[in-house]
Amino acid sequence: MCTAIHYCPNSAFFGRTLDLHYHYKECFCVIPRNFDYNFEKKPSKCHAVMGTAFIKDNFPLLYDAMNEKGLAMAGLNFVGNAVYDTVKERIFQIPVFKFIPWVLSQAASVAEAEELINKTNITNEVFSQELPNAQLHFIIADKERAITVEPTARGIVITENPVGVLTNNPTFDFHINNLCRYANLSNTQGENAFEKAYGLKVYSNGQAALGLPGDYSSPSRFVRTAFLKANSTPAQKNKGINELFHILNSVQVPRGAVKRDDNKYVTTVYTCGYDLDKKLYYYKTYEHQNIKEHRMDCGDLNGKVPFCFPFA
Repeated sequence: MCTAIHYCPNSAFFGRTLDLHYHYKECFCVIPRNFDYNFEKKPSKCHAVMGTAFIKDNFPLLYDAMNEKGLAMAGLNFVGNAVYDTVKERIFQIPVFKFIPWVLSQAASVAEAEELINKTNITNEVFSQELPNAQLHFIIADKERAITVEPTARGIVITENPVGVLTNNPTFDFHINNLCRYANLSNTQGENAFEKAYGLKVYSNGQAALGLPGDYSSPSRFVRTAFLKANSTPAQKNKGINELFHILNSVQVPRGAVKRDDNKYVTTVYTCGYDLDKKLYYYKTYEHQNIKEHRMDCGDLNGKVPFCFPFA
Protein backbone atom coordinates (compact mmCIF):
# COMPACT_ATOMS: atom_id res chain seq x y z
CA MET A 1 0.00 0.00 0.00
CA CYS A 2 1.44 3.32 -1.13
CA THR A 3 0.28 6.43 -2.95
CA ALA A 4 2.40 8.75 -5.12
CA ILE A 5 1.55 12.10 -6.69
CA HIS A 6 3.02 14.50 -9.24
CA TYR A 7 1.61 17.92 -8.38
CA CYS A 8 2.18 21.13 -10.35
CA PRO A 9 -0.13 23.95 -9.18
CA ASN A 10 2.37 26.71 -10.03
CA SER A 11 5.70 24.99 -9.54
CA ALA A 12 6.52 21.28 -9.60
CA PHE A 13 6.29 18.85 -6.68
CA PHE A 14 6.42 15.08 -6.24
CA GLY A 15 5.56 13.01 -3.20
CA ARG A 16 4.46 9.68 -1.80
CA THR A 17 3.31 7.75 1.23
CA LEU A 18 4.92 4.46 2.28
CA ASP A 19 2.27 2.23 3.82
CA LEU A 20 3.54 -1.04 5.29
CA HIS A 21 3.20 -3.33 8.29
CA TYR A 22 6.94 -3.08 8.97
CA HIS A 23 9.81 -0.77 8.18
CA TYR A 24 13.58 -0.61 8.16
CA LYS A 25 15.65 2.32 9.38
CA GLU A 26 14.71 4.72 6.61
CA CYS A 27 16.68 7.92 6.30
CA PHE A 28 17.20 10.92 4.08
CA CYS A 29 20.21 10.30 1.89
CA VAL A 30 22.19 12.30 -0.67
CA ILE A 31 24.22 10.25 -3.15
CA PRO A 32 27.03 12.34 -4.68
CA ARG A 33 28.01 12.27 -8.35
CA ASN A 34 31.07 10.05 -7.86
CA PHE A 35 29.47 7.29 -5.80
CA ASP A 36 30.13 3.87 -7.34
CA TYR A 37 26.81 2.01 -7.78
CA ASN A 38 28.73 -0.88 -9.34
CA PHE A 39 26.55 -0.92 -12.44
CA GLU A 40 27.41 -3.62 -14.96
CA LYS A 41 28.37 -0.89 -17.47
CA LYS A 42 29.81 2.08 -15.61
CA PRO A 43 28.48 5.43 -16.87
CA SER A 44 30.93 8.20 -17.73
CA LYS A 45 29.21 10.53 -15.27
CA CYS A 46 26.30 10.50 -12.83
CA HIS A 47 23.86 13.07 -11.50
CA ALA A 48 23.68 13.64 -7.75
CA VAL A 49 20.58 12.04 -6.22
CA MET A 50 18.71 12.56 -2.95
CA GLY A 51 15.86 10.60 -1.45
CA THR A 52 14.53 8.11 1.07
CA ALA A 53 16.73 5.07 1.55
CA PHE A 54 17.58 2.10 3.69
CA ILE A 55 21.35 1.89 4.00
CA LYS A 56 22.64 -1.68 3.88
CA ASP A 57 26.35 -2.52 3.64
CA ASN A 58 27.05 1.11 2.72
CA PHE A 59 24.68 0.93 -0.26
CA PRO A 60 21.57 3.17 -0.40
CA LEU A 61 18.49 1.13 -1.26
CA LEU A 62 16.22 3.89 -2.53
CA TYR A 63 12.44 3.92 -2.07
CA ASP A 64 11.95 7.27 -3.82
CA ALA A 65 14.33 9.98 -4.96
CA MET A 66 15.02 13.07 -7.05
CA ASN A 67 18.16 14.02 -8.94
CA GLU A 68 19.86 17.40 -9.28
CA LYS A 69 18.08 17.99 -12.62
CA GLY A 70 14.63 17.82 -11.02
CA LEU A 71 13.67 14.30 -12.17
CA ALA A 72 11.87 12.29 -9.48
CA MET A 73 10.95 8.62 -9.16
CA ALA A 74 9.26 6.27 -6.68
CA GLY A 75 8.71 2.53 -6.48
CA LEU A 76 5.33 1.27 -5.21
CA ASN A 77 4.20 -2.25 -4.37
CA PHE A 78 2.90 -4.18 -7.38
CA VAL A 79 2.66 -7.63 -5.81
CA GLY A 80 1.57 -10.42 -8.13
CA ASN A 81 1.92 -8.32 -11.26
CA ALA A 82 5.59 -7.36 -11.29
CA VAL A 83 7.74 -9.66 -13.42
CA TYR A 84 11.44 -9.00 -13.98
CA ASP A 85 13.99 -10.29 -16.48
CA THR A 86 11.62 -10.37 -19.48
CA VAL A 87 13.66 -8.38 -22.06
CA LYS A 88 17.12 -9.91 -21.70
CA GLU A 89 18.35 -8.80 -25.11
CA ARG A 90 18.54 -5.15 -24.04
CA ILE A 91 21.83 -3.28 -23.66
CA PHE A 92 21.74 -2.70 -19.90
CA GLN A 93 21.05 -5.36 -17.27
CA ILE A 94 20.02 -3.63 -14.03
CA PRO A 95 18.82 -5.36 -10.82
CA VAL A 96 15.51 -3.98 -9.60
CA PHE A 97 17.12 -2.70 -6.38
CA LYS A 98 19.36 -0.48 -8.54
CA PHE A 99 16.65 0.61 -10.97
CA ILE A 100 15.82 3.94 -9.28
CA PRO A 101 19.46 5.08 -8.98
CA TRP A 102 20.15 3.80 -12.50
CA VAL A 103 17.47 6.02 -14.01
CA LEU A 104 18.06 9.06 -11.82
CA SER A 105 21.85 9.01 -12.08
CA GLN A 106 21.63 9.04 -15.88
CA ALA A 107 18.47 10.83 -17.03
CA ALA A 108 17.70 14.54 -16.74
CA SER A 109 14.06 14.38 -17.89
CA VAL A 110 11.16 11.98 -18.39
CA ALA A 111 12.04 11.81 -22.10
CA GLU A 112 15.61 10.74 -21.29
CA ALA A 113 14.31 8.26 -18.72
CA GLU A 114 12.05 6.65 -21.34
CA GLU A 115 14.93 6.35 -23.78
CA LEU A 116 17.14 4.75 -21.12
CA ILE A 117 14.46 2.32 -19.90
CA ASN A 118 13.83 1.16 -23.47
CA LYS A 119 17.46 -0.06 -23.46
CA THR A 120 17.23 -1.63 -19.99
CA ASN A 121 16.27 -5.05 -18.69
CA ILE A 122 15.24 -5.13 -15.02
CA THR A 123 16.76 -8.31 -13.60
CA ASN A 124 15.89 -10.57 -10.69
CA GLU A 125 19.32 -10.33 -9.06
CA VAL A 126 18.87 -9.82 -5.30
CA PHE A 127 20.85 -7.52 -3.04
CA SER A 128 21.23 -10.29 -0.44
CA GLN A 129 19.47 -13.48 0.60
CA GLU A 130 17.88 -11.79 3.61
CA LEU A 131 16.53 -8.96 1.42
CA PRO A 132 14.43 -10.49 -1.38
CA ASN A 133 13.36 -8.20 -4.19
CA ALA A 134 10.23 -6.15 -3.74
CA GLN A 135 7.62 -6.44 -6.51
CA LEU A 136 7.29 -2.87 -7.77
CA HIS A 137 6.03 -0.55 -10.44
CA PHE A 138 7.25 3.03 -10.76
CA ILE A 139 6.18 6.61 -11.36
CA ILE A 140 8.72 8.99 -12.91
CA ALA A 141 8.13 12.74 -13.19
CA ASP A 142 9.85 15.98 -14.10
CA LYS A 143 8.52 19.54 -14.06
CA GLU A 144 6.24 18.93 -17.04
CA ARG A 145 5.00 15.33 -17.21
CA ALA A 146 4.83 11.93 -15.57
CA ILE A 147 4.93 8.33 -16.75
CA THR A 148 4.19 4.96 -15.17
CA VAL A 149 6.67 2.10 -15.67
CA GLU A 150 5.41 -1.44 -15.03
CA PRO A 151 7.60 -4.55 -15.39
CA THR A 152 5.10 -7.22 -16.39
CA ALA A 153 5.00 -10.67 -17.98
CA ARG A 154 4.68 -8.99 -21.39
CA GLY A 155 7.71 -6.76 -20.82
CA ILE A 156 8.30 -3.29 -19.42
CA VAL A 157 5.19 -1.21 -20.09
CA ILE A 158 5.68 2.57 -20.15
CA THR A 159 2.47 4.60 -20.03
CA GLU A 160 1.87 8.34 -20.05
CA ASN A 161 0.40 9.37 -16.69
CA PRO A 162 -1.66 12.54 -17.21
CA VAL A 163 -3.35 12.11 -13.83
CA GLY A 164 -0.01 12.21 -12.02
CA VAL A 165 -1.09 9.59 -9.46
CA LEU A 166 -0.02 6.02 -8.77
CA THR A 167 -1.11 3.49 -6.15
CA ASN A 168 -0.83 -0.32 -6.31
CA ASN A 169 -2.65 -3.22 -7.98
CA PRO A 170 -4.28 -3.60 -10.45
CA THR A 171 -2.30 -2.33 -13.42
CA PHE A 172 -2.27 1.38 -14.27
CA ASP A 173 -4.68 1.05 -17.21
CA PHE A 174 -7.33 -0.26 -14.79
CA HIS A 175 -7.00 2.82 -12.57
CA ILE A 176 -7.39 5.19 -15.51
CA ASN A 177 -10.49 3.38 -16.77
CA ASN A 178 -11.89 3.19 -13.24
CA LEU A 179 -11.91 7.00 -13.01
CA CYS A 180 -14.79 7.00 -15.50
CA ARG A 181 -17.05 5.64 -12.75
CA TYR A 182 -16.57 8.91 -10.88
CA ALA A 183 -16.89 11.36 -13.77
CA ASN A 184 -19.99 12.90 -12.16
CA LEU A 185 -18.19 13.99 -8.98
CA SER A 186 -17.65 17.69 -8.38
CA ASN A 187 -16.21 19.96 -5.70
CA THR A 188 -19.33 22.16 -5.82
CA GLN A 189 -22.28 22.21 -3.45
CA GLY A 190 -24.37 20.28 -5.97
CA GLU A 191 -27.93 20.64 -7.20
CA ASN A 192 -31.07 18.56 -7.51
CA ALA A 193 -30.57 16.55 -10.69
CA PHE A 194 -32.68 13.65 -9.38
CA GLU A 195 -36.15 15.11 -10.08
CA LYS A 196 -37.05 18.80 -9.98
CA ALA A 197 -40.65 18.08 -9.00
CA TYR A 198 -39.54 16.48 -5.75
CA GLY A 199 -38.20 19.78 -4.42
CA LEU A 200 -35.05 18.13 -3.08
CA LYS A 201 -32.73 20.54 -1.31
CA VAL A 202 -28.95 20.35 -0.97
CA TYR A 203 -28.23 20.46 2.76
CA SER A 204 -24.40 20.42 2.91
CA ASN A 205 -21.34 21.84 1.21
CA GLY A 206 -19.44 19.21 -0.74
CA GLN A 207 -22.54 17.16 -1.48
CA ALA A 208 -21.66 16.91 -5.18
CA ALA A 209 -18.73 14.67 -4.17
CA LEU A 210 -20.98 12.02 -2.62
CA GLY A 211 -19.61 8.70 -3.81
CA LEU A 212 -15.95 9.67 -3.51
CA PRO A 213 -14.45 6.47 -2.02
CA GLY A 214 -13.02 6.74 1.48
CA ASP A 215 -11.53 3.28 2.04
CA TYR A 216 -7.83 2.34 1.81
CA SER A 217 -7.89 0.00 -1.19
CA SER A 218 -5.57 1.00 -4.02
CA PRO A 219 -8.37 1.88 -6.50
CA SER A 220 -10.06 4.06 -3.89
CA ARG A 221 -6.84 5.81 -2.94
CA PHE A 222 -6.16 6.45 -6.62
CA VAL A 223 -9.58 8.03 -7.18
CA ARG A 224 -9.46 10.08 -3.97
CA THR A 225 -5.98 11.42 -4.68
CA ALA A 226 -6.81 12.20 -8.32
CA PHE A 227 -9.99 14.07 -7.28
CA LEU A 228 -8.27 16.14 -4.61
CA LYS A 229 -5.32 16.92 -6.85
CA ALA A 230 -7.58 18.02 -9.71
CA ASN A 231 -9.49 20.40 -7.43
CA SER A 232 -6.61 21.63 -5.29
CA THR A 233 -5.95 25.37 -5.25
CA PRO A 234 -3.05 26.53 -3.03
CA ALA A 235 -3.93 29.74 -1.19
CA GLN A 236 -0.50 31.19 -1.94
CA LYS A 237 1.95 30.62 -4.78
CA ASN A 238 4.70 29.32 -2.46
CA LYS A 239 2.46 26.91 -0.53
CA GLY A 240 2.36 24.06 -3.04
CA ILE A 241 4.31 21.68 -0.82
CA ASN A 242 1.76 22.24 1.96
CA GLU A 243 -1.07 21.32 -0.39
CA LEU A 244 0.80 18.20 -1.51
CA PHE A 245 0.98 17.02 2.10
CA HIS A 246 -2.70 17.85 2.65
CA ILE A 247 -3.65 15.72 -0.36
CA LEU A 248 -1.50 12.83 0.81
CA ASN A 249 -2.95 13.18 4.32
CA SER A 250 -6.24 11.98 2.84
CA VAL A 251 -4.75 8.56 2.10
CA GLN A 252 -2.56 8.12 5.17
CA VAL A 253 -3.39 4.94 7.06
CA PRO A 254 -3.91 5.20 10.85
CA ARG A 255 -2.99 2.17 12.92
CA GLY A 256 -5.98 -0.15 13.14
CA ALA A 257 -7.64 0.85 9.87
CA VAL A 258 -6.00 -1.94 7.81
CA LYS A 259 -5.42 -5.33 9.42
CA ARG A 260 -3.58 -8.10 7.59
CA ASP A 261 -4.34 -11.82 7.76
CA ASP A 262 -1.33 -12.24 10.06
CA ASN A 263 -2.92 -9.76 12.52
CA LYS A 264 -0.35 -7.06 11.75
CA TYR A 265 -1.46 -3.52 11.02
CA VAL A 266 -0.50 -1.45 8.01
CA THR A 267 0.36 2.18 8.77
CA THR A 268 1.80 5.09 6.84
CA VAL A 269 5.44 4.76 7.84
CA TYR A 270 6.37 8.10 6.28
CA THR A 271 5.12 10.72 3.85
CA CYS A 272 7.61 12.71 1.79
CA GLY A 273 7.57 15.49 -0.78
CA TYR A 274 10.07 16.90 -3.26
CA ASP A 275 10.28 20.44 -4.60
CA LEU A 276 11.53 19.77 -8.12
CA ASP A 277 12.43 23.43 -8.69
CA LYS A 278 14.24 24.24 -5.44
CA LYS A 279 15.69 20.73 -4.93
CA LEU A 280 14.25 20.37 -1.44
CA TYR A 281 13.08 17.25 0.39
CA TYR A 282 10.32 17.22 3.02
CA TYR A 283 9.13 14.38 5.20
CA LYS A 284 7.14 13.37 8.24
CA THR A 285 6.77 9.99 9.94
CA TYR A 286 3.88 8.21 11.58
CA GLU A 287 5.17 9.07 15.05
CA HIS A 288 6.30 12.62 14.27
CA GLN A 289 3.86 14.67 12.20
CA ASN A 290 5.88 17.89 12.02
CA ILE A 291 7.20 18.31 8.46
CA LYS A 292 10.99 18.49 8.26
CA GLU A 293 13.12 19.84 5.42
CA HIS A 294 16.46 18.82 3.89
CA ARG A 295 18.47 20.30 1.03
CA MET A 296 20.36 18.47 -1.67
CA ASP A 297 23.42 20.70 -1.25
CA CYS A 298 23.94 19.76 2.40
CA GLY A 299 27.24 18.04 1.55
CA ASP A 300 29.86 17.59 -1.15
CA LEU A 301 27.97 16.65 -4.32
CA ASN A 302 31.25 15.75 -6.03
CA GLY A 303 32.21 13.25 -3.36
CA LYS A 304 32.15 9.46 -3.39
CA VAL A 305 30.37 8.67 -0.12
CA PRO A 306 26.63 9.18 0.51
CA PHE A 307 25.71 11.40 3.43
CA CYS A 308 22.64 10.38 5.37
CA PHE A 309 20.39 11.81 8.08
CA PRO A 310 18.21 9.44 10.12
CA PHE A 311 14.53 10.25 10.33
CA ALA A 312 13.78 12.17 13.51
